[in-house]
Amino acid sequence: MRVRRKRAPARRGGIGLPALLCVLSAAALLVYAKAGGEQEVRALLSRLASNPRFVLSTMALETGIYPDPASASTEVRSPFAAAAEHEDDAESADATSTGESGYAPTVPAETPTIGDGKATTNVTINNATSLSYDIGAMLASPETLRVQGDGPQVMIVHTHSTESYKPDDANRYTPSETDRTLDTRYNVIRVGDEIAKVLEARGVRTVHCREIFDNPAYNGSYDRSLKAIEAQLAKTPSIQIVIDVHRDSIVKEDGTMYKTSCTVDGKRMAQVMMVVGTNAGGLKHDEWRRNLNYAVNLQSHILAKYPTLMRPVNLRKQRFNQSARSPGSMLIEVGSSGNTLTEAIDAATRFAQCLADDLTGKPA
Repeated sequence: MRVRRKRAPARRGGIGLPALLCVLSAAALLVYAKAGGEQEVRALLSRLASNPRFVLSTMALETGIYPDPASASTEVRSPFAAAAEHEDDAESADATSTGESGYAPTVPAETPTIGDGKATTNVTINNATSLSYDIGAMLASPETLRVQGDGPQVMIVHTHSTESYKPDDANRYTPSETDRTLDTRYNVIRVGDEIAKVLEARGVRTVHCREIFDNPAYNGSYDRSLKAIEAQLAKTPSIQIVIDVHRDSIVKEDGTMYKTSCTVDGKRMAQVMMVVGTNAGGLKHDEWRRNLNYAVNLQSHILAKYPTLMRPVNLRKQRFNQSARSPGSMLIEVGSSGNTLTEAIDAATRFAQCLADDLTGKPA
């Protein structure tokens, strides 16, 4: 059943004027960018994406939930900005967990939806850096990876291993924190299990690291997962792709959770987002453009088969351990905390089928 959005009372005047102003502002920025100010426009958009008032106001155009002026400090992570939770290396940057002790969800009976999938045929990138790229050039000269030899080709890992989904009648679990559980039947490790099953069934040998890195300590998760990745790559040099599987979190301060949603083969499921790290944060990652190239071309292949499954590629200033293997390193966000485990698995298995298509060169 399609989930309906809960709508807050609209402010006087509705969103007609803000919508008009957004359209006019977008047109002005487009003209300025084409006149040679592209870098300045990118920098401005990056700053706006981290501004809570701007994010809430923009969401209102989609959800109809218009923020009160007093809610300017409301914490909300949009699909574009949500990956900011996933910092790497420095513990101070990694300490961004918003989980509360205990389990007291305030999820409305009808979970609102963010990014309700609409068909698209073009690859888009949400750029949270000041770096430049050329999508057309990447599509014209793709990085290609193919299964080679008999050794494992893919490694699946989970830096934030305890991330879990909205409980439902089919999947009840004991939480360790809000939206997290140590029970690997219900957290993102289970999603990794399902991805591995699909890849193995398609002849792509896969190593799944089921170790928990974010408990008992969340700080330093990326340092610990990097050690595991480097150890596995040294042991198994045949691995071409390292996939760090996460789930997103799009939550308002009042506890309202949003879900990502699309329809594939007549079935409602979560959406998937590829997050690509760079050296824009000051950490060494010379090969990030190759990683982005591979992600862009994989995104193109997936959209050709499942036009609504993917959210835009998210380009970030953090590395997310992706300097360990290029071009085959990626972080994927499978659904959000507002999604159920079933919705996440359905999305992840479709993603895995497309990855297997790409690696084997033999579409299923």
